[in-house]
Amino acid sequence: MKSILFSWLLFSFTALLAQSECRIYKHYGDFLKAEKITHGDQEFVHKSVVKVKTESCVEKLANNNMPHISYLLTHFINHEKYADLVSIEDSVELQAQFIQILRNDSFFNDLMSDFADKTINKKANKDSVSIDFLINIAVKYFAILSINDEGNFLTRICTGFNLIDETEPERNPHIEEFAFSSIMKNLTNEDYNLYGDFVSFVKNIYTLNLGTEKNEKLLRAQGAIFMTMRENSKLKDMLINEYEKKQAYLPFKLHY
Repeated sequence: MKSILFSWLLFSFTALLAQSECRIYKHYGDFLKAEKITHGDQEFVHKSVVKVKTESCVEKLANNNMPHISYLLTHFINHEKYADLVSIEDSVELQAQFIQILRNDSFFNDLMSDFADKTINKKANKDSVSIDFLINIAVKYFAILSINDEGNFLTRICTGFNLIDETEPERNPHIEEFAFSSIMKNLTNEDYNLYGDFVSFVKNIYTLNLGTEKNEKLLRAQGAIFMTMRENSKLKDMLINEYEKKQAYLPFKLHY
């Protein structure tokens, strides 16, 4: 009798855990949207993250991490799988097919499940990240991309134009997004004004003779700006401040 009772209690406890676990892929439609947009004579499907308006297990996670999810949606999906969506005329069918493709997109789905399991589900331990590693990722968004024929540096602070692929052996999507969104939030404000520092540092690099061959000069300039931004105390302080405000819904623990 005790064995039967124990088995029943174990079954009930397991069932309760299963019910309380938030399977985020089931809720993609609550915060991920696709719509067809016409620009001139071209049509394309715009993918976006929207605020969750109904009570659900993803409400706080999604609403507190809209830039984070948008970054993953932009950079870590198989874009080829979405190409045929533009041929769908009905908006309801378009949304349904979009969500289905997302659920079958193993890379994106794994990232989102990992995100949920380390935050709201608490099924997995959060990643351990040092402040040095976070800064190493952050400085790659302050990019000197090329040198023009006049010898001027072409710079950019952008998710689409950065030097992460060229410098990092492995991608770290959650760390990348946190670094980028934190930089953009504080790029020109009075507290940090990172853009002003970046422009000033690039101007200082012009005072150095970095080489006579363009490619070598570019590599040395890139390294110089990385090191200069890395030693910028405002960048470090900003990242720590943003982490402390968002840590409850981040899938990593920052050590500093």
